[in-house]
Amino acid sequence: MAAALLHDVGHAPFSHATECVFGNHEERALGILNGPTSAIHKVLREQDKTLPSKVAALIAKKPTAPEWQKSLISSQLDVDRLDYIRRDSLCSGAEYGNFDWFRILHTMELNERKTKGRPGVVFVTWPNKSKFALEEYVFSRFYMYQSVYFHHTTRGFECLLRKILERARDLGRKNKQFAKSVLPGITLLWGGSQDAEAFLNLTDHTLMAQIMIWQKDKDQTLSDLASRFLMRKGLSWKEAWGNVTHMEMHGRISKVEDYLRSKGLDPKYYFMEDKPEVAPYRPYMSASASEEQSSVNSIILFDATWARSSQTGFVEISQVPDLQRIRAITDDSPAVVRYYFPKEHGERVKKLLK
Repeated sequence: MAAALLHDVGHAPFSHATECVFGNHEERALGILNGPTSAIHKVLREQDKTLPSKVAALIAKKPTAPEWQKSLISSQLDVDRLDYIRRDSLCSGAEYGNFDWFRILHTMELNERKTKGRPGVVFVTWPNKSKFALEEYVFSRFYMYQSVYFHHTTRGFECLLRKILERARDLGRKNKQFAKSVLPGITLLWGGSQDAEAFLNLTDHTLMAQIMIWQKDKDQTLSDLASRFLMRKGLSWKEAWGNVTHMEMHGRISKVEDYLRSKGLDPKYYFMEDKPEVAPYRPYMSASASEEQSSVNSIILFDATWARSSQTGFVEISQVPDLQRIRAITDDSPAVVRYYFPKEHGERVKKLLK
């Protein structure tokens, strides 16, 4: 329970959107859990001196942590996803995130899977009677990915946020006066204090307040990016087509960069490539052919009556009778790449990318 509550304590503002700037959230979470001066560490130690290290081991997915516990914290169907898919659906206004979470939680089972020559491993599984609730979850996750997490507007503003932080980071490394002028926690951009207190001061509200201040900054690029973000001036976008070779795309991008420079815009900050690489927000995919299926990398059902067909009674969800339609949304299709650029130059840039 402690690991479920604390596994994301290391997230920076706006979650995964800023992770490439502020660092890996799991590493920060481990630092907070193991740090002797951390308030969280102290609370856990009051319960049990070994609790901070046990929680850290579970979040870090160490071999010493039981497989079934790791799958509850981070897997294809974990307590985190059961929470944020429904919460994101509510907060975004999308209705896709509604699924029978109650049935999924209350029919969860633990079953030992024995393999010849290996010790048994305890899996988190579900009975056959829960298959439609699980199917509903998989489709909810897919639709939220398509309509919310990878929506072109969502991804565009996440790209813009990262560019604001990259510009500020570049300025702070060159200008000590600029680096000293920021709000508490923002100094982490250029390797400032790494202690937990400084990081915990860095909240969504802190960052939004800082971006509002940057609207009036002397640096024209930072000021413009901040204004675009806050005033929703937005960006234009175009998808990259799979039939274009890497060399052809490189040539087109070079032309776009030259065009933006001719307009006084640095392409480092005004031309953005976006790939949906954040694993938690990807649609469900079972383990690849080279992997051994487990309750971490796949959603597994168990029914003793299936033992004849599956040899063990354990069946991955897309192989369950009546659920084969899931395969249509679980194929390992190539990720769509999008390019973002200032809206006022949208028509010209789109032509150059054709």
